[in-house]
Order: sequence, then structure tokens, then C-alpha cells
Amino acid sequence: MARRPRAPSSSSSLSSATAPHSDPRATMATAPPRILLCGDVLGCLNHLFKRVQSVNKSTGPFDALLCVGQFFPDSADGLDEVADYIEGRSAVPIPTYFTGDYGVGAVRFLSAASKLPSNRGFKTDGLEVCPNLFWLKGSGKFSLHGLTVVYLSGRQSSGADESGIYSEDDVGALRALAEEQGIVDLFLTYPGVSCGADTSNTPPVVADPSGCDPLVSELAAEIKPRYHIAGTKGVFYAREPYTNNESLHVTRFLGLAAVGNKDKQLCAMKEVNAYITLLGHYITVVIYICLPEIYSCDFSYSSIYDVNGRGRTERSCWFCLSSPNVESHLVLSIGESYYCALAKGPLVPNHVLLVPVDHCPNTLTMPLDTETELEKYKSALNIYFKNQAKAVVFFELIFPQSPHANLQAIPIPLSKASNVKRIFNLASKKLGFEFATLNPGLTLDARPRFS
Repeated sequence: MARRPRAPSSSSSLSSATAPHSDPRATMATAPPRILLCGDVLGCLNHLFKRVQSVNKSTGPFDALLCVGQFFPDSADGLDEVADYIEGRSAVPIPTYFTGDYGVGAVRFLSAASKLPSNRGFKTDGLEVCPNLFWLKGSGKFSLHGLTVVYLSGRQSSGADESGIYSEDDVGALRALAEEQGIVDLFLTYPGVSCGADTSNTPPVVADPSGCDPLVSELAAEIKPRYHIAGTKGVFYAREPYTNNESLHVTRFLGLAAVGNKDKQLCAMKEVNAYITLLGHYITVVIYICLPEIYSCDFSYSSIYDVNGRGRTERSCWFCLSSPNVESHLVLSIGESYYCALAKGPLVPNHVLLVPVDHCPNTLTMPLDTETELEKYKSALNIYFKNQAKAVVFFELIFPQSPHANLQAIPIPLSKASNVKRIFNLASKKLGFEFATLNPGLTLDARPRFS
């Protein structure tokens, strides 16, 4: 069987070089991290932090703020505002991380920060510039509240102004990190990916190849992050998600406008581990609990049989991750014994499947020790849909020649949830059979199982 990508173990609530937080199941038992993102700050710290405090008060609390692009101002006019925070006259409201050492005042303030005793040594999680403000220098990988964050701090060399550029060593370090196991959640860069690809729905200012960095595109292809976040040409831009070679997850690119930008473009992207939505003009929220939106089409369980009515072999099974026929773009997360995927033909939006990784006919034949993971997936889906004022109906079709188990998860309005049992019983009577109700208090090992 071909090797399949796996979610790393969840031995720690924080990530390390092996990114244990990337395990989809790790977020099920703990509160998901809530991260704010913004583009070029350009020294407008009062404007930025006023907005952060407002958002934090209304929809927070948030764990951190990540800033991509140019953090320091373009002119000396903005230096006093920056100095107020760095020198302690104003307070940074939440832990804030920024990339780039360019702009007026950058060398002055960051050189001083680099000499602080607390910033000596190899620190990939940011040099502390002042309380709650951290500079992501060069390139690196670190854990942020259970998320793996990889960054490239700086711009491509233009041959003229050599300040604020990334080095060959920075790029080499990221290429080495790309070889490590585990999924990268956020990849932070200043320039975006090469704009030559997929420009059909791209704003003209973004599609213009000037300012794009092909090397960043190469790194994104090697790192395969869930989200690539970049400052980009003064506008907000979210491109279509794209697939990666030898990877079951997609990458979503998000280009963020500068702080104070008036371009009101809204973003709403959902996946099993992340929910991103634009707040105001330039800040986005990342909440790791949601699902992609997908719209309904026909659903038929008969499609799992071949034309002669024979059950599929393991190699040709549509649900086996090792099969060349697997619809990998629908897979949302992979655990040890189960994976979660979008239904190819959903009955309703957000219809998902919980599928055993191993080839087995139904979930009742799965080993007892896999039940805990299945219950965690179900619990996570219940929490997500409850936040949308919906309940979940789980059902599984089991018949003699079932080739590969798949537990269906169908969201319904909470207002209709109390009628589900009655409707199921009415339907079964019309078909000449009855449902047996199990005691919900039964332990996992006491539930009926098939041999």
C-alpha cells in the first residue's frame, strides 16, 4: 500500500519542529486558536491597535496578531507613533508578530532589540522589540497556540536598495524545513506568489507580474501550507484554493491590503481546521474549527459499486487513500484510524463523511480502540454545526456487500432536530421495518458490533 500522509501525534498542545498541532484531532479537545492577520502596517500603529482593541472587545478575545509586509513607516513623519510603543509610552494590546526590517526607523529600533540579552541565541519565534511586539527575523518555523507558522521575512533583492531583503541562507533554511514531517498551517511572506498562474479572477493590480516573486512561489510549492498569507499591492485578494503535489490538503492564498485601506472586499473561506473571514478593511480572523462551503448535488450510495454489481477491490476503492481513484481534493483531515472528507454528492451544504482509513465494510467492524477517535470527530462536527444553529444527523448504510464504510454527517436546522426520530420511524414503517433504539449511556465496548 502506498504511504499516506498522516496527521502528527498530539503529544503537546503546542507545536514544535515536528508540528504536532497539525493533527486535526488535537484541536477537537481544546479551544481553537484565534489569530488576527493584517497587511502592511506602514507605521500606523495607533490606527491598527485601535481597530484590534475594537475587534477584540466585540468578537474576541484573540490570541495574537500577525502582520505581513512593511511594518515601519515610509517617512520620518510616522516615527513618533512607532517610538511611543517601542519605548513604552503606549501599550501593544495583544501579542503581535511582524516580518521585515525595512522602512524608516527599522534599522534603529531593530538593531537595539537585537542587542537585548533576552534576544541572544537562535530564536525563530521572534525577537522581542517591546512587551507584546515580536520581530520575525530572516526565516523560520515556530509554534503559535498550536499552529505551525513558517515565515520568510524580507523582499527579493533588487540590486539597488539592499535593506530588508532575504538571504540565500533564509531560503535554504525554509527548503530544509519543507522536508520535515507535519503540515504547515500559515506561511507568511511579504511578496505574493508568481502572478502568472490562475489570473482569470485576479484584480488587474494583482495580476501585474511586477512585484511578484517566483522564488516565493517555489517555496510555497515545497512547503505546501494550508494558508499562504502575504502583503500584496495595496488590495485585498483571496485566490481560489489550489492543490499540492503529494499532499491531500489544498493551499489558500490570502493577500492583505495595507492598514487603513478603504477597499472593502470581504472574504469567507471555510475548511475543517480553519475559518477565515475579513474584519473591516484589512484584518482577518483565523478560527480553527470550521468546514468548507459546498453546494448540493445528487447523492447516491449505489455509486460505490462497479457496473457489474461487484464490490470494489481495495486498489480501485474510491475511499481508500492509497487508491489512485481517491478524490483527494475532498479530504479535509486525516487521523490515525479515520479521515474526514466532503461528500462528493452532498445532500446539503457542509455534508461530510467520516471514513475509516483501513479498507473495511462498516464502522461496527472497526477495532474497539478506534471508537474514541471517531467520537472526537463527531464531537467536533457537533460543536461546529451548533455554532451555526444546526444539529447533525449521523447515519451509515450497511449492507452485505458494503465495500468501504462511510459514516454520513448531515447538518439540519436546530428547529427541525426534535422531529428527526419521528420522521425516521414513520419512514421505516412505510418500508416495513422498525428501528431499535440503543441506550445512549452504553459504554463503547458494550455497543453492538459485527464480527
